[in-house]
Amino acid sequence: MDPESALDTIIRRDRKVGTHVTATWVSIVQHNPEHEPLQLELQLSLWGVLPRHVRDGVDMPDWRLVVDGLAEFFDLVGRPRYAALCRADTTREILEAAHDEEKCTELYARAMERSHLMMPAEMQIEWWSDPGPAERVTRFYVTKAIEEAVADQLFDEDDPLFDMRLAKHASGVFDTHGTPDGIPLLEHVIRERMTAWARAVPSPLLRELLTRISPDIARSFAMPEEAARTALSTMLWVLDVCVQRGTLPDHPATVLARRCGFFDETGEQPRLSPSGDAVHDDPRRLYTGLCMHLLDGVDPAVAHTMIVVFAALLLEHEVYYDDLIHKVEVVLDELGERSELDRAMEAVFHDLDVLQSLRLREGVDGDDRYALTEFGHAVARAGIRRHVLCGEVLG
Repeated sequence: MDPESALDTIIRRDRKVGTHVTATWVSIVQHNPEHEPLQLELQLSLWGVLPRHVRDGVDMPDWRLVVDGLAEFFDLVGRPRYAALCRADTTREILEAAHDEEKCTELYARAMERSHLMMPAEMQIEWWSDPGPAERVTRFYVTKAIEEAVADQLFDEDDPLFDMRLAKHASGVFDTHGTPDGIPLLEHVIRERMTAWARAVPSPLLRELLTRISPDIARSFAMPEEAARTALSTMLWVLDVCVQRGTLPDHPATVLARRCGFFDETGEQPRLSPSGDAVHDDPRRLYTGLCMHLLDGVDPAVAHTMIVVFAALLLEHEVYYDDLIHKVEVVLDELGERSELDRAMEAVFHDLDVLQSLRLREGVDGDDRYALTEFGHAVARAGIRRHVLCGEVLG
């Protein structure tokens, strides 16, 4: 039976129950492609919204009648798994505890965790609370992929790598679900966010730079293997010194490794942190770690300066030092951060020296010009890309 006919059947029998069933159905499908429901959104409604309505005394029938009506509706439209969720002991226990907010919240949190439908942190993307059309569609397909994998038991839930395997499976959506124009969904999301970022900044020059680099940031690209192996040898050496000697070498790469969280310096001697262990002797993971933290741990003025410098270096084969300084001055002035210029430039050009030690930056006929190496170009793109996907864009 189609949804409209199923809703009519329930409304004819009990208008109040039918009204609430209709409202629930609309709330979980209204933003989805072809109005297709998702179990995660049904759980949020059953275990989060409905108990709150019960607790707040919203004018509605007994919650048992509403849940029974929802179960019947999903039976009628041929979705028995959703009907079973409505009738599940977990749903009943949460709703019975509705007036005890603390207990209800605890039961809700445990049930959501057990369902495994929340997006794994390993996917390294944060959904925006007010997404654009491309992100809304992408989020739907990712959530659907997770739901189907859990329902079909593709992975062992007791496997310590369960979340990682689930994340890898769901991430396949980013590239395989293309749009009519042939562009992968993730590329559309990044372009959409870059556009939102550019519109949000009050600096015309920064807005122009973000707009110009947007296509380059959005396009997927592979890590340049040979260039990475050479460039990251210095960082791997720093990690080796920490492991073998229990010390941190006085080297520019140590600064960046510390920002990336690769060290545990709480004891008498420094040692590798869990994230440092994960990247040790693994250039690919180290590359990912560098990209993840390139714009982390710095204040807005420094971050804005880094974005300007990297954008300029991505757009031009080489840039004169004076031109970089001028661009940064203009942007910080337009953002009302001109007083931070000297400090921000000192921090950023220290980072550029670090990048040169890692062969991410190269000198061009003297010290007055800057250019990125092949690997530096990849890290700058990936660092900004990661910031757009996982960080809060800077206004």
